[in-house]
Amino acid sequence: MNADQVLDYLIIPTLTRCGFSKENIVRSDKIAEPGRISEHIASCIEASELCIIDLTGLNANVMYEYGLRKGYGKPYIVLAQKGQPLPFDVYDDRTIFYDISEVPALIAAQETLEKFTEASKAKGFIESKGPESVTSISERLKSIEAKLDSALNVIQKCYQNHRQCYAPWCRGRRHFDSAFSPSRPSTTPSPNGTSNWERI
Repeated sequence: MNADQVLDYLIIPTLTRCGFSKENIVRSDKIAEPGRISEHIASCIEASELCIIDLTGLNANVMYEYGLRKGYGKPYIVLAQKGQPLPFDVYDDRTIFYDISEVPALIAAQETLEKFTEASKAKGFIESKGPESVTSISERLKSIEAKLDSALNVIQKCYQNHRQCYAPWCRGRRHFDSAFSPSRPSTTPSPNGTSNWERI
């Protein structure tokens, strides 16, 4: 069973019933445009309203693309051929298991895919409100980093200004403390005839 059959018998008939045009239902690795396939796939993963991800065979590239789409926080639906074991970290996603070799099983898979698709459409294909996406986390971290840089600059400027004002004050304070210590009355005149208070 190949990916083209899954596309032709399961995905396209179902999505067209849900209002998608056949021309807009494409396998990302079959886009007829010049350039690198990996770039086109990444672009489709990010920009598409809905991604249908078939984990049959647990292809390493597909698993990476599945994680990428999940990271964007945008709607996706997971498929797998009946009998396909899934990794433990995929169990949390509802998966449609299909068998297009039998008509009743194919119809059942189409009906389930249609329900999942309509549920995604009802949300308006907006970003998931579930776990925070990698993109939003990255943006928040950049914002925090910028604020920390700004705060650090302010602290550094205050520190430089404080050092310039603090050093003379410390010298004066030490002089003041020694001048007015109990062992030395504050009224003791200095050699030049001024009081210790006046010298400070």
